[in-house]
Amino acid sequence: MLDVLFENRADNLRDEVDIAIRVMQEPPLSVIARSLGDVRYIACASQDYAARHGLPQTLMELRASL
Repeated sequence: MLDVLFENRADNLRDEVDIAIRVMQEPPLSVIARSLGDVRYIACASQDYAARHGLPQTLMELRASL
């Protein structure tokens, strides 16, 4: 079974998790980690959202519009 958690971090030992996939700059030294590849982030908005909220120019404006 594959559980995907977006907001809550699993406690690998307590929750009996066999494998965890996390996006981070550097993994903690206490775990065995292998790179699966690079992740690119792209911010997208529908035309309706842009018409209602405008297009944010900074990350702070983006956060405030959520």
